[in-house]
Amino acid sequence: MVTQLGFCCVYFVFLSDNIKQVIESANGTTTDCHLNQTVIMTSTFDSRLYMLCFLPFIILLVFIRNLKYLAPFSMLANLAMIISLGMIFNYIVWNIPFPVALPYLGELKNYPLFFGTAIFSFEGIGVVLPLENQMKTSRSFHKVLYLGMAIVTCLYISLGTLGYLCFGDSIGASITLNLPNCWLYQAVKILYCFGIFITYALQFYVPAEILIPRVVARLEERWAWAVDLAVRAALVTLTFTMSNSSRVNSPTEETSLTPDQSPGPDAPQDEYTRLGEKTGTTFIQTLIHLLKGNIGTGLLGLPLAVKNAGLVLGPISLFLMGGIAVHCMDILVKCSHYLSDRMRKPFLDYGNCMQYGLEVGPVPLLQRHAIWGRRVVNAFLMVTQLGFCCVYFVFLSDNIKQVIESANGTTTDCHLNQTVIMTSTIDSRLYMLCFLPFIILLVFIRNLKYLAPFSMLANLAMIISLGMIFNYIVWNIPFPVALPYLGELKNYPLFFGTAIFSFEGIGVVLPLENQMKTPRSFHKVLYLGMAIVTCLYISLGTLGYLCFGDSIGASITLNLPNCWSVLSLVSFSHTKDHFLSILNFKSLFLYAVSFTRHSVLVRL
Repeated sequence: MVTQLGFCCVYFVFLSDNIKQVIESANGTTTDCHLNQTVIMTSTFDSRLYMLCFLPFIILLVFIRNLKYLAPFSMLANLAMIISLGMIFNYIVWNIPFPVALPYLGELKNYPLFFGTAIFSFEGIGVVLPLENQMKTSRSFHKVLYLGMAIVTCLYISLGTLGYLCFGDSIGASITLNLPNCWLYQAVKILYCFGIFITYALQFYVPAEILIPRVVARLEERWAWAVDLAVRAALVTLTFTMSNSSRVNSPTEETSLTPDQSPGPDAPQDEYTRLGEKTGTTFIQTLIHLLKGNIGTGLLGLPLAVKNAGLVLGPISLFLMGGIAVHCMDILVKCSHYLSDRMRKPFLDYGNCMQYGLEVGPVPLLQRHAIWGRRVVNAFLMVTQLGFCCVYFVFLSDNIKQVIESANGTTTDCHLNQTVIMTSTIDSRLYMLCFLPFIILLVFIRNLKYLAPFSMLANLAMIISLGMIFNYIVWNIPFPVALPYLGELKNYPLFFGTAIFSFEGIGVVLPLENQMKTPRSFHKVLYLGMAIVTCLYISLGTLGYLCFGDSIGASITLNLPNCWSVLSLVSFSHTKDHFLSILNFKSLFLYAVSFTRHSVLVRL
């Protein structure tokens, strides 16, 4: 009990110190991870208050009494620690100085310090028997034990050795104290803190199982549940109190090592500040939304578009269309900035840009009827965006229906493009009806900032499915290639229509720029995002046409073999990717909602 509760006390201190350091050094944190800069600490409040902030969440966490239900949280903790340790390993491996001039043997008087730290590192001894007791097949526990401890020991040896090789005699009490003061490695601390937060519940399980049954056994059964929770809360509070009473400030808490430069508070900031609102989405969040708004159902039809234009003319046309699209988007954003300043407005949407542009223009007739410019633009944009949303409904229902109905004919052999054997189930409209409540709940999210995690999941799903599609088509391109370089002239409008539909993110440009925290940086997001999108369009369209030739379908997924692959190629391409296309629905739905809501509210 003393050992495990001692670990829990250390976790309280670790969490408070690291989060305190992240917050208080925020003013000096940069995006440059090549220089190990001095941490500029801005004093906020005592570490014990950070502990107090964690207290209620830890109490709620330890209310999970069964290790079976704690497993998902342990998985999240392991994932967070794997990511953070991977980033730490990446930094120390690439920054080991050569030649290495470190002692092979340390001083004998320091060996007890090594021994104490190493013993503390092997802190999982207390959870071995509880884990074995709750294992379904306890006879297999020795395999788990040897495998797990082999991984842990290798990790300890590699991190300890490489960390010392990298930082030498300047190594701190925790390797995170030696990491450069940039946002990437501040994120490492946050991830590791999340892992430690979840691990608290696992370490707490042992003393809870020792003490609580003995206390509950002395009481009536009706009080058992309440007393159980009360004792758990009391034990957490005890570790909190002990952490506070033993709290001492470490000198390494205030500074990092190897100061190269200290960016002061008066450093120039190239930042465009809007009138009024100063909060919004970050650079990364905006980039995620921009990618999600452009990568949708139209992408999968580009191989057919390249077929209609020709193997050479198609990619060239896509490149030109991408350049024209991003140039027009950039002009639109610049006009929005100019008119916002001139009209003293915090931000402008498409309709307002049109209206104010006509009002300040040189044509008197257009000045008098500028309001109609706004109405026409809003009407066309609503029709366009809601049209995309209609396509998503059809796309989702058709693909999920195809996956379900072709399940009987799906095999594990992905080398043959077998005929899809359809087993009729229900009408596509019923599948649409199944999606309806989930889409309604999704569009209740009114701020793009809170939609960013969902957009990240959608991007991740699409990256995985597109990666598997690319893997298939690259390895199955037939040689020699005998495809026309130029398509028939009568088919070029079909290419143009599909390509224009693919660039479906034009309607979300101003809403993204309007909600960005630093809108001056939006042009960087725009050019970076659209460069990624254009390259993706050209490569998928060209490679898809090279692979399937004249037999290419309206969507490239129709040409994929009817088989199960890693996590199922067809399942990912047809299901998860397209289910998360609902996120595109939300992004494109945003404009129509914002305009309609404004039009209704001004009448109330």
